[in-house]
Amino acid sequence: MRLLRIILVLGAFVHLSGGHYGVLQGIAWATMLVQYSAADGLVEGARKTFDGDHPCEMCRSIASAKQQESQREPSLPATGIEKLSLKDLRPPEPIALRHPRARDHGNASFISPDPIGGLAGARPPLPPPRGV
Repeated sequence: MRLLRIILVLGAFVHLSGGHYGVLQGIAWATMLVQYSAADGLVEGARKTFDGDHPCEMCRSIASAKQQESQREPSLPATGIEKLSLKDLRPPEPIALRHPRARDHGNASFISPDPIGGLAGARPPLPPPRGV
């Protein structure tokens, strides 16, 4: 179950960061390298694959999808607020804080009148502990 969550989070991260285009481009390059190398040899196939002058259909569709995505502007719901800045979020006047006074808290009382719990009159153990 934990492995499934990790895989889902990594997949979402790759997708949101635009990595799906990178994965698809890698697949396209691998396919082109195999096709061009079969006809012209490995060195010439690699040159044709990565020079940009011989794109395959998949490379063209990836490039057009990237271009369409960059042209689309993300649409936000209409809220009536054009643009907010930090100056708009601050309070209209400075906030003055005052020190608390004893009369503001009323009378504080303890549950027990002896905060030590009845040990105020007890003597220390004899002989004194040596571990201290």
